[in-house]
Amino acid sequence: MYTEFYHLSSRPFQLSPNHRFFFGSKGHRRAMAYLTYGLHQREGLIVVTGDVGTGKTTLVDYLAEQLSAGPFVAGRVSAGQIEPAKVLPLVAKAFQLPTGDRDQAELQKDIETFLIGRNKARQRPLLIIDEAQNWPLPALEELRVLANLQHGGKALLQIVLVGQPQFRDALTGDDYEQIRQRVVASHHLENLDDTEVGPYIEHRLKQAGWRGDPAFDAGACALIYEHSHGVPRRINLVCSRLLVLGALEERHVIDAECVEDVLEELDQEGAPYEPAAPVETKDHEPAPPRPAAAEQADKVAGQGAWHVTKINSPVVASKAVNGSGPVDPEAFDVDQHHWSDIDHWRREAVRLLHKLEQTYDDLAGERRRVETMRLETEQLREKLHKIELEQTRAQAEMARRSAAAMARTAPSRASIFRRFGGN
Repeated sequence: MYTEFYHLSSRPFQLSPNHRFFFGSKGHRRAMAYLTYGLHQREGLIVVTGDVGTGKTTLVDYLAEQLSAGPFVAGRVSAGQIEPAKVLPLVAKAFQLPTGDRDQAELQKDIETFLIGRNKARQRPLLIIDEAQNWPLPALEELRVLANLQHGGKALLQIVLVGQPQFRDALTGDDYEQIRQRVVASHHLENLDDTEVGPYIEHRLKQAGWRGDPAFDAGACALIYEHSHGVPRRINLVCSRLLVLGALEERHVIDAECVEDVLEELDQEGAPYEPAAPVETKDHEPAPPRPAAAEQADKVAGQGAWHVTKINSPVVASKAVNGSGPVDPEAFDVDQHHWSDIDHWRREAVRLLHKLEQTYDDLAGERRRVETMRLETEQLREKLHKIELEQTRAQAEMARRSAAAMARTAPSRASIFRRFGGN
């Protein structure tokens, strides 16, 4: 893995969002300013939009991390197409409230009670909705109703809506008028510009323990920007491949040539590979595979050991025999096209290593989801234990009161028994 070759503490260009790698570009700083302004309003909806891969989720995760040290209580919902009836259960779950078999009215009452309790405790509930472009208008109307809840003349809940550009376009429609009137701040996240790509790459490397190895030169950064158009996720994809390639070829400087190789691999990825056709020798017989050719060459040239070195291009075959210099490949009539497979397998190695990284990211995401579910299960188990304990206490109190009542009435019952006992 390239993290060992470059002595990195972690992988700096993961495709999955990670607020630890948040980079304060001009666009992201402006978005944070709008978010901060909206939060100061203490009511309404805050809208953040941006193209795919621009870092919206990372921005929101970073915001939630910053707010966790303050008076905010943040809940988060990330879902695809959602029915209006599912909104309140998702919101309740986001704030770790039990849902069970409760109907809509009971869930709304529970959420309102929770929000009032948080406000009385001088905490500010904040609900973050990710992928808001997938929410139909009726589902958004359910959120608007929650945003309208008040207690003591103050709004109980603020909501941040994060979505793709089509969500911003939808908000301009007449059907969204009531929702649009509740928006107190809105910002569209832009891509990085050409001057920010280099600092962005360096920032992520530093977060992973980078100490200057490898170095990305200006030509590489310019080519990465040209390919990615400043979209952070695309930059991560290219840079991750570059580090894999650099580790395989033991490069300590990533230049434009490396970037061109990786971009070519990305373009060719997914195309079916067709091995080169057998090449005929001087005797018009199919050339044997590489190991057999090497063995035949050894028989012709003596007992020396063959090795293959790549000096730019093409591949040069050399043989050390009694201190002699390189042997001309043409002396053994080895066709250069026979070695074209090497580039393919190098690309395959890079592709598979990158696929392995993506799988690792997916597993890490699943691990986080499982951990979240485990924590929720523990919380629910604890709440259930408290409920059972309260029920047991209530039953014990009722039994105690019944026993006390029976003790108080025991003399009268005894006299009744004595009076009528003889009959």
